[in-house]
Order: sequence, then C-alpha cells, then structure tokens
Amino acid sequence: MISLNKSIPIALLIFCCRLVFAQNVNVPVDYWGYDFLKIASLKGIIERDRINIQPISRIDFAKILIQIDKQSSADLTASEKGILERLKTDFSREFADISGIKQDKAEKHVITVSEEDRYLVGDLFVDQKIRRESQGATKNLMSATAGGIVRGSLGKSLNFYVSAWNSATRGTGLERQKDLNFDASQGLPINITGNTVFQDQALAYFVLEKYNLRLEWGQNELSFGPNPPYSLLLSTNSPPVHSVKFSTQWSGLKITSAHYNLRSNDDKFMGLHRFDLSLGKFFLGLSESVIYKGQGVKWQYLNPIIPFSLLNYKGIKKDGYSLGVHPLFSLSPVVIYMDLYLGSSFITQDHLNGIIDYSAFSAGLEWYAPLGITDTDIAIEYIRTQDKAYSHPDSFLTYTNYDKYIGFYLGPDTDALILRANYRPADRWQIGLVYQHLVSPLLYDQLNDSDPGYIHDISLRVDFHIAQFSIVQAQIVNRIGQDLRIPTKVIELGFYINY
Repeated sequence: MISLNKSIPIALLIFCCRLVFAQNVNVPVDYWGYDFLKIASLKGIIERDRINIQPISRIDFAKILIQIDKQSSADLTASEKGILERLKTDFSREFADISGIKQDKAEKHVITVSEEDRYLVGDLFVDQKIRRESQGATKNLMSATAGGIVRGSLGKSLNFYVSAWNSATRGTGLERQKDLNFDASQGLPINITGNTVFQDQALAYFVLEKYNLRLEWGQNELSFGPNPPYSLLLSTNSPPVHSVKFSTQWSGLKITSAHYNLRSNDDKFMGLHRFDLSLGKFFLGLSESVIYKGQGVKWQYLNPIIPFSLLNYKGIKKDGYSLGVHPLFSLSPVVIYMDLYLGSSFITQDHLNGIIDYSAFSAGLEWYAPLGITDTDIAIEYIRTQDKAYSHPDSFLTYTNYDKYIGFYLGPDTDALILRANYRPADRWQIGLVYQHLVSPLLYDQLNDSDPGYIHDISLRVDFHIAQFSIVQAQIVNRIGQDLRIPTKVIELGFYINY
C-alpha cells in the first residue's frame, strides 16, 4: 500500500532494496521531546544515564516512553500527561512493535510505503524565522529553511536515515562580501545570490544492529553529557561529521567508541572512547579522545575498546590526547552533575600544566518543582574553559569542525554562569526564562569590541505546539555589557512545520 498525503515525485522513493519495518534510526538532537525525558529523570521515573548520550535511537526512546506510561503515568501532572500522549503518537509504530498495543492516533507522514513487514516514511519540514536586533541602529534578519527526511530499513538489522535541508538568510551582512571563498576553516559552505545567503546541510547514515551491538556510519551528529548544548568534550555546537560509531551495553555498563573526520583549515581525525557506569543513584562517565592529522586514519584509534594510551603511548605525545570525567548524582527531584575535561598536556607532558592551561570544568544542578511548584523546573550551571582548552600544545591550534568548537560553544578562556527556568502551564505551552553571564574572547570578536568585560543575556522564550506537527516560537533577548554603551535587544519569531 502506498499513501500520498502531498504531491511528491514518486521517483524519489524508488529503491532497489527490500524494505523492512523494524526501524531503529536516531531521534535528532533538536527534537522537542528530549525535554520531557529530562523531566522524567528529575522525577526519578527513569535513570538519567539513559539520555546522557544523544541522539537516542527511536526504539530506545519508545522504550523509555513505555516505561513512563506503564509505571508512572499516575505521577504525571495534567500537562505532562498531554505531552506523553503527543509523544506516543510520534512513536506510535515503535509502541506497537514493542508492546503490541496500537495507539489511537498514528504518526503522520507525507508519504508512507508499507507492505506486510516492509516500511518506509518520508517527511517535509519548513522553518521560518524573523529576527529584529536593535543596538542604536535596527537590523532585521530573516531566514527560511526547507528540507525533507526519509528513513527506513534495508533488512531486519540494517536501517538508514537521510535528511537534507537548505537555508536562505537575509540581513547577516555576508551578502556584501562577494569575494569570500568559504572553505571548512570559515564555516559551512555558502552561496550568495543577490541579497540572500544560501546554505545546504545534510545527515545521511546507516545503522547496523545485531544482538547487543550497534554500529553507525555516515554523516551523523553526537553529543556527550548531561546537558548536550554545553558539553565540554562533544556538544551539539559542532555541525554533523563523517563518523563511525560503535556502542554496546551490558547491565549497568555502556561502552561507546567513535571516530570522526573534523573539517577545518586542514582535516583532522578524532578517536573517542567512553565508558558509562550506572551504580544506583550515582553515574560515572569516563572518556578519552585523540585528535590527530597528517598520515590519514590511524588504525590504533579505530579500535572499539582498548585504551589509546596502551596501543600508541609514544604516538599520543604528538597527538592531542585528552581525558574526561563525568560524575552525576540523581537525588530526585534534584540532579547534580559535573564535567571535567583534561586537555592535551595532562597525560603526555606536564600534569599540572595540563590542569592549569588545557582543562575545562563545569558543574550544574537541576531541580524539578522547586518549592512545590508543579510543572516547573530550574537549573544552574557554571562553566570554565582555560585559555588553551581545545588546542594542541605544539601545532594545529584549536579543535574545530567547520569553524565551530566541538566542545563548549564559546571555546577557550571562557567563564559562563547560566540560570534557566521553565514552566509548562499546559501540554502545548512552555515558557522559558534564561539568564547568562558570559565572559569570552569569542564574544569580543562578534561585538567588534576589544574588551567589553562581561555580557549579560536575559531571554524569555515561549513555545506553542499548534498541532502535532507545528510549533510557534517567540523569543525576546536583552543583552548588556560592562562597556557596551547601548544594550542590544533581540526579538525573534519562528514557525516550524514538520509533516
């Protein structure tokens, strides 16, 4: 059976392979439902370590939702129950495949190809944003993004995911610089036509899963840590990369190994190991990574388990080797976490120098229903990156991917204090208030100021889910700095449709 909800060329869906339903691709890291899983972990319904490495597979996401639905639905507020019902619709096929229970409402797609145990879906999405900035003079920015997603299976264990989109932006100022030659060191490639800047991006990867082993390869996204946007080792700030990722889990131990191709002024590679151990209310993550260049891929850094320092101790003295420690305490309704990144010099040269110059540290606390106010959560996080963090002691400068730091988004020599508060008056509404105290050389460059001292950001954001597949977002930002003569005010309105 083939059902078309919108006009799309059938040729886009011609594949020369057998399609089977059991899809287990990843849920994109910007999916709105991750916030609900964080709330469930704060309430003690699920273990926090299950969502510390993102993206999460669709099957694992659905299993978490099933656990919440069966064991703790009575403990949810009215707005949380509404959110759970909408998520169950988004994962209706996974629910049916795992539990055998068919949902009243099914996830909608532009196109569905289904025949017995064969299955493929295709979706379209559109994102429109209007941004108005005022700092003395007023600047208007407009952006529109459109793209599509196709996901399916090539066998009982082999799955695929393809997503491609194009963004058109006006008002950035780049359109006046016609002679720019954009390479990987300057950011993602762009094209300039008239007053409009166009940019293409894509995700495309395969997933092979058998028994308790999972292998992913292609252009993918990945982050580590209790708060993915601000993770110190790998954060969602980095654009998608060409990668190979292996993971497995036994009881309370999860092992993740990955290898990435970082695109910058000269291509670099990154090998990564991470071990996550669950001990009741305490979780401990340990990681090691190596960033290198020059001789192509080194086989020592492709191994999935053996520590890099054992296989190539002499080699890592010239490569960028780092260690990470990530403890987390779950004391419902509070979660306390820390993240320690020890950079290049820690193991290979001088321990003390590695801590003083090449390290980064963060600590945070999240609290559900503070002072008994239901449907609210607050968080506080402090982040410090030393002046040589994310850099090599000898040669290849800072570690970036398409001119974006792979760790904390503001890069080295940064202090950040972040306070967040969220309120969900109904299942389709969320109101968020964020305060940020930021000190970073990167911000000085963006503001064309030699040293503005510090910057305060206060933002109010409102998300409203009109329907199962559309979201309206409104955000107001007020930015002031120690030496900024005129505060910057930003008003942004966005509309997102995924169908």
